[in-house]
Amino acid sequence: MPPDAPSPCGVMAPPEQALVAELRRLRAAGASFGAIAAAMNRRGLRGRLGGRWFPATVRRYLLASKPLPARATKNSVK
Repeated sequence: MPPDAPSPCGVMAPPEQALVAELRRLRAAGASFGAIAAAMNRRGLRGRLGGRWFPATVRRYLLASKPLPARATKNSVK
């Protein structure tokens, strides 16, 4: 398994955490998915499978790394 691939239990390895943090930072700064993909390709960074970045790849990374919403419990709704 490549060092930046998620572990089988779904926890991201530190290099992938840093990559996702960078993707989030660029997106929060207003960059489009396409602009982020182009920046990753210019920098020579590769995705999980070692390929080029595409706008859809950036979007999938950001969606997959989104924290899950807190679950409501029976007693939390009144």
